[in-house]
Amino acid sequence: MTGLPGSVVAGGGEFPATVATARECAWTVETDASWVQITPHTGQGETEVAVAVAENPNGIVRTASISVNGTQVPVRQEAAACRIGWNAASVDVPAAGGTVTIGVVATPGCPWQTSNSVAWLRGTRTSGTGNGSAEFVANANPDSERTATLHLGDTSVAVNQASAASGPEPSPPAPAPAPGPGPTPEPNPAPPLPLIATYAGTAAGVHNFDTSGTLSLGPGNYVITFNRAGTISVRGVAGGGGGGGGKRRDDGGSVTGGGGGGGGGAANLAGQSVTVAPLTTYEAVVGTGGSGGTGATEGSGNVAGNGGSGTQTYFRILGGTFYLQLAGGNGGGGGTNAMGAGGAGGTVAAGPGVPGGAGGNGGQFGTAASQPGSGTAGATTGGGGGGGNSNEQASKSGGAPGAAGGASGGAGGSGAFGGPGASGTSDSGTGGEGARDVNSNDSAGGGGGGGKGITVSGGPSNRGGGGGGGGAINTSNSADRGGGGGAGGNGGMSIGIR
Repeated sequence: MTGLPGSVVAGGGEFPATVATARECAWTVETDASWVQITPHTGQGETEVAVAVAENPNGIVRTASISVNGTQVPVRQEAAACRIGWNAASVDVPAAGGTVTIGVVATPGCPWQTSNSVAWLRGTRTSGTGNGSAEFVANANPDSERTATLHLGDTSVAVNQASAASGPEPSPPAPAPAPGPGPTPEPNPAPPLPLIATYAGTAAGVHNFDTSGTLSLGPGNYVITFNRAGTISVRGVAGGGGGGGGKRRDDGGSVTGGGGGGGGGAANLAGQSVTVAPLTTYEAVVGTGGSGGTGATEGSGNVAGNGGSGTQTYFRILGGTFYLQLAGGNGGGGGTNAMGAGGAGGTVAAGPGVPGGAGGNGGQFGTAASQPGSGTAGATTGGGGGGGNSNEQASKSGGAPGAAGGASGGAGGSGAFGGPGASGTSDSGTGGEGARDVNSNDSAGGGGGGGKGITVSGGPSNRGGGGGGGGAINTSNSADRGGGGGAGGNGGMSIGIR
């Protein structure tokens, strides 16, 4: 088919085209869109046809395909012009403030965005596509009548708020109630304004607790203000500690145990009740998990690194009183030729909460005795698992697995014959890799598993300690290495209406 324009205008129209084929060939035309019609749709030999394209009502380009005996011919139509505006000229708001909803009329498919420049009117829904509505929240008016003008496309709407001195027209006196038993019922009080938090920092936004539920914050620093007084509930968990690295030896002799696991981050499970006030700035900090300790190498002097501690999570008046403060767990120590020390769990510095479980010790060289993590019994935060044990190179056997973390800790990793030790399975942070020689003939204990953590509403789950590092082995060619420890899990915070 030839003769069609490369692009059809949004208003559509009818266009002549030609089906070009040999005289003896029959043909059939089909289309995959109802807005394109061809007349006639069957024939034989070269034939003139009419292609009718309907008007495009949407503000987006659309395409269709015409098929002539299976040969595809594209049809492209331009988008309709976008027309966007308010469906009202003005809106009235009472002096007490509240939510303001204003209808938007827009061509289907056309995006729109509005904003305002007055502090007393904050947008909670200011963009959309096609017909819809914008939403703002007005503060209470402490003074005389005021007006804000909102623009959208070529239209504007005036938001008029009554003065604090004005009120509803007085009602005529109510008739005396008929005598009867029981007291006269009290009138229902007006519902309070929605509680809205405006936050900035690592992430920024406006959160309406009445319509959006809990506010969940990931790792970072935030500054928060509230539009009115209210009582909130703050829950959180600190970052877990990272696991320690496994140590290697370079003296052609013995090998070493794995490093200890990192401690879990302290958690506030029930929530800390806080009364907030307007015109007051609050600070929320959500901690990150500690880094895992590095495995020993020749460049490090055969010394393994300790895991880092998880950082704090807290909520307070900016620069003032703490309402919630949770410390992060410490990292496990680097392995020695005996065992690596496990890291301590996080502590609770202010407000009720659950300390994080301690990390497990690294496994001892040349013995089957494993050192379990000491997680907090009955709580959802466990310590990191212990590092695995290593055996003599000549034994050709894998090291013993690292122990699981206590209560809710992850399982320990196992050493594997003929290759690297397996990673420890864990809920937050993985166990370090067991070391191997260049021929993959010997093995070492795998890393311990990380401790399990809690789930803060709306955020990632399982914020616990990191796994312990894998133990190292040694050969005379010094090609062995110690495993690195796993990183601790990040903290989290959720804030909801009490």
